[in-house]
Amino acid sequence: MEYVERVPLPEVCLGCEDRAGCLARGEGEWCCEECEHLLERFVCVESRAETDT
Repeated sequence: MEYVERVPLPEVCLGCEDRAGCLARGEGEWCCEECEHLLERFVCVESRAETDT
């Protein structure tokens, strides 16, 4: 399985103070790794190898 980021990001991500703080400090988005809304940000898609058969 492959996960891709939703575009645009969900409102919960855009309004997240933890994410904004990490980005403002130049720390990337490490706080997202443990976020309970992670499955709202990423959607599962079938891998290309599975669909090419």
